[in-house]
Amino acid sequence: MAAYLKPEIQAFTAGADLSALQYSFVKFGADLEKVVGCGNDEIPMGILMNAPTSGQMAEVAVAGGAKLKSSGVIGLNASIGSAASGQGKAITTGAAFAVAMQDAVQNDVIAVIIDRHVGRSV
Repeated sequence: MAAYLKPEIQAFTAGADLSALQYSFVKFGADLEKVVGCGNDEIPMGILMNAPTSGQMAEVAVAGGAKLKSSGVIGLNASIGSAASGQGKAITTGAAFAVAMQDAVQNDVIAVIIDRHVGRSV
């Protein structure tokens, strides 16, 4: 794996069992204190860096670099959005949240730069 930029990490409570979602996109749950997994084309608030179960502390990268699991083929410099699994997918339209720092195939964990222009269309 390529080196990745230092992430800015914030802590939230896992609003569900996120133990299988490490390095996937997350979004706010019912309130701004809890995070849950992201779905297809939803706008994430960050990338989960650990694997908490419900009620445990979730470490979420909200800026800088991060590691992200890919749902399919992603090319270097590709704009990335959320797939149904919360994993990253290359997108050419819609809301981008990250930019790939390396190529990937399905289930690779790659270095990304979090794009703070949430909701911008590519």
